[in-house]
Amino acid sequence: MIIKKNWKSSKGGIISYIIIILAVAIALAYFGFDLRGIIESPQVQENIQYVWNAIKPPILWIWALIQAIWDKLVSIPQNFGDNFNDIAPEARLESFEAGQ
Repeated sequence: MIIKKNWKSSKGGIISYIIIILAVAIALAYFGFDLRGIIESPQVQENIQYVWNAIKPPILWIWALIQAIWDKLVSIPQNFGDNFNDIAPEARLESFEAGQ
């Protein structure tokens, strides 16, 4: 059985998230919460540092993998250069134009 996802309900985009975050920040400020004080508190800074140290190695590994794949893809045309006909001589354009 194939399950189809209702794509109409999942559309929203990044603008919606920005508006929601701004609305939450405004609501918290209205009720007297000092967001800067909360974010700059030593406990929150330690928690942020802990989370960053936990997720940094996998993020860097994934980024290095993406860079390696990209470098390989970019180097493919450079590796062939003018020697592309040497790889598949039977597929030369001249042989097709001559009707052979």
